[in-house]
Amino acid sequence: MRRVLFAQTADPPILLPMDGEVVTLLSLDIPACYKRNFFKIDAFFELNFLVGSDVGSESTLKQNVPFMIDLNYQLFDGIGDECIALTPNLAETISGTAVLESENGGEQFIDFESNTTPNLTIIANGLENETLNLVANLNNIQGGVLAPFVNFRSINVSIFPSGIVCL
Repeated sequence: MRRVLFAQTADPPILLPMDGEVVTLLSLDIPACYKRNFFKIDAFFELNFLVGSDVGSESTLKQNVPFMIDLNYQLFDGIGDECIALTPNLAETISGTAVLESENGGEQFIDFESNTTPNLTIIANGLENETLNLVANLNNIQGGVLAPFVNFRSINVSIFPSGIVCL
């Protein structure tokens, strides 16, 4: 019999520091009695950000604003000094040119939403700790990127029995 554990939330949104600091997006506690089982772990999150005109640029009716955001994310077994990386450092880069239009020359922003694709999926043969942690940080930002944040995020774990029973 397979068991499933999951955590998901969108509240509160997590602002990603522009200085590259690593932040925990979501944690999921795994009961100690399941640590020696096989796991299929799926993680997903939504990166959102605004693109606006570069600071100090003149407002015009139409602007082409280039942007690039480079995000790193990783899944860990545990926290702090005792944590073990379950995935290598994964990266996603989103870039393009936003066309900002304004009727009166005022500031304009475009809201972007990017789902991590493909979803992070791994198979693990047991865990050393009892908490899964999904972390992320901004590696590089260029152009008109403003206020990058993570809204919806989830971790789903399918546990396949190894003969040990949790009571």
